[in-house]
Amino acid sequence: MSPGNIYRYFPSKNAIVAGMVEADRDEARRRFDRIDRTRPFWEQFRQLGEEYFVGDAHSRAVLCLEIWAEATRNPEIDAINRPFEAEIVDQLAELLENARQRGEIAADVDAVAAAHIILTLTNGLYVSTGLHRDDDSRQTFQWALQAVYGLLSGMPVLRKRADDDTSFPIPSSPQEPSA
Repeated sequence: MSPGNIYRYFPSKNAIVAGMVEADRDEARRRFDRIDRTRPFWEQFRQLGEEYFVGDAHSRAVLCLEIWAEATRNPEIDAINRPFEAEIVDQLAELLENARQRGEIAADVDAVAAAHIILTLTNGLYVSTGLHRDDDSRQTFQWALQAVYGLLSGMPVLRKRADDDTSFPIPSSPQEPSA
């Protein structure tokens, strides 16, 4: 579609970006709504992360980078984007609180603080995915998942292993990772 034709549907650049943010927000809502909160937390968390960061995530990451870049220059776009981020933190905090109550993460985890840290890691994954077009984001996602496991379980997990095996099975509850 030509740029001129786009403006037949949107009155301004801000309206275009606002539409992109809203579309991204709707997709995130659908993904969170599909989470079966009766299934193990780590299984759900891994699946949600893989949907966003493994495989063909480059175009979604680039879209996020474009929105964020515009938000740094344009207070109107920033005002549209911030509530979306707050909504994601709220959704994550709810998942974490549910997992905490079920004993799947450490009992003393501050769900809201952890949700903010996870969002920060998520944003970093988007930047990495967007900038590294040809890379498979699977390994970086795995390391991020390990870091989140450490955060939520209180156990250090980003350790070099003797067998050079970088895979890490996330257990269904916070326990010592298997060697």
